[in-house]
Amino acid sequence: MGRISDLISTLDSKKLILILSIVIIISYVNSLGVYFIWDDYPSVVSNPRIRSLDLKNIFEPLYPEDNPSIAKVPAYSRPLQIASYMVDYKIWKLNPFGYHVTNIILHVLNSILLYFLLALLLRDRIFAFMGSALFGTNPIFTSSVTYISGRADMLLLFFVILMIVFFIKSVEHKKLKIIYYILSFICFLGALLSREIGAMSILFLIIIYRWINKGIVAKTKILLYTPFVVILFLWYYLKPSAAPGYHFIWPKLLGNIFVLPTLWKGLSIYTFLSVFPFHLHMGRSITVVNSIQDKWFLISILFIISIVYSSVRFRNQKLFIFGFVWFYVPLFSQLIFNYLFAKRGIEILLPEHNLYFCYFGFLVSLFSIAGSARIKKFVPIVCLLILASYVILTVNENFYWQDEIKFFEKNIRYNKNSAFNFVNYANLGFAYEREDELVKSEKSFILAAEKSGKNPYFYNMLASFYIRHKDFDIALKNLMFSKKLDSNFHNTYTLLGIVYINKGLIPEARENFEKAILVNPSDNMANKYLELLRDKFPE
Repeated sequence: MGRISDLISTLDSKKLILILSIVIIISYVNSLGVYFIWDDYPSVVSNPRIRSLDLKNIFEPLYPEDNPSIAKVPAYSRPLQIASYMVDYKIWKLNPFGYHVTNIILHVLNSILLYFLLALLLRDRIFAFMGSALFGTNPIFTSSVTYISGRADMLLLFFVILMIVFFIKSVEHKKLKIIYYILSFICFLGALLSREIGAMSILFLIIIYRWINKGIVAKTKILLYTPFVVILFLWYYLKPSAAPGYHFIWPKLLGNIFVLPTLWKGLSIYTFLSVFPFHLHMGRSITVVNSIQDKWFLISILFIISIVYSSVRFRNQKLFIFGFVWFYVPLFSQLIFNYLFAKRGIEILLPEHNLYFCYFGFLVSLFSIAGSARIKKFVPIVCLLILASYVILTVNENFYWQDEIKFFEKNIRYNKNSAFNFVNYANLGFAYEREDELVKSEKSFILAAEKSGKNPYFYNMLASFYIRHKDFDIALKNLMFSKKLDSNFHNTYTLLGIVYINKGLIPEARENFEKAILVNPSDNMANKYLELLRDKFPE
């Protein structure tokens, strides 16, 4: 076992980084054959904002067709994600190969940066290499790396790691190094423009300064944080109003005594997945804890006790606490967001990709306590065994992503009774349709609509299927039902207008397009068709 440590210690950082990069590329090379899938269609394939390098477009919502009143999810503001898609589109157009190359490059860069930051914090190159390799090959991160739409997670981590490294460099001596401080500030701005949770990264700066730095005198620390706090407030007030932020949401949460047990339940599952990344799938969800008889109520209490115990037991181990905060605080914040915006009945979404940013904290805490003399000699061999299994599991996960029908069938299988399964059925419908399996496609769209809880968005999706295949009578039937469900959904009127055009009912078509525009003046499709009718059939 000591021979492994001796072998790694003989390699300089350049060779370790080369080995790290090769192992990660081997793990993800088969992701290059994955086509666009799921949210890749609205965020890339059908997103007009990425078709030019017009920078004003990066500040628009990520998903052009988001409708918060229907989807119940705020419009996301991800300027750097959109900017990266613009560059990809300029080079690759709609060839998914190039987008996957970008994702793999970002993931390799993040793993290299993690190596340097772990080496800086742990003062141990062997642990730094092992930790970055486990991160780079972890199969749970296929939801961020293989999934083109998961790029925001990688951009966020990239800028936050650089921010931390530059900040440490700027304050490690008694005299502030301005160039590193400015670079740290720029990277904080990059984190904010990558993903909303980047707002919490300022907390890591405070911890780094208070618990790790021994340089600049304390009197100047308020001034150190001031530019970061100012840009944070500017970001909060200047971002699109519908984009999620962290504001006064506590009154919505504290009214239910079972909210915290539910959130602790989510943290427990995230912790388990960090140790055992098996049975992975998109659309993972948890049920709300709603009584003290629920087994998770007791488990959550035990989990809280274990967290408190760990905090007390390792209170003098600053790196453990730093990693502990990095792992749990952002996860807790994202669980709050999901409780508010991704809850359906008694279920809450638990996206696996949320672990991408937080997992670094898990590694810091893990390796900070693995350095004791009793277990340190066993760490390299254990890590190598885990690393080998991770590579195999990641390659296997990528094969699922290559076949979108198997991918969504897997999601449905793992989420058999989930209230969110209607989304998987809808995506499966599109997958079957792309393969010209129209009977299976129709059945999937029908199941999506039926399981959506009478959501007009999914009845319109079913109607759109019938429109594409010229079955206008059934399309009309579904749209009229959708109209009964929500008479103020503009998309219903737009689709009705299209149906009436194809049935030769021009006045009815015109009336519905005008209604769609009245409800939503920015409905581009309705405006386009109405202009076409005015040119071809002037009143």
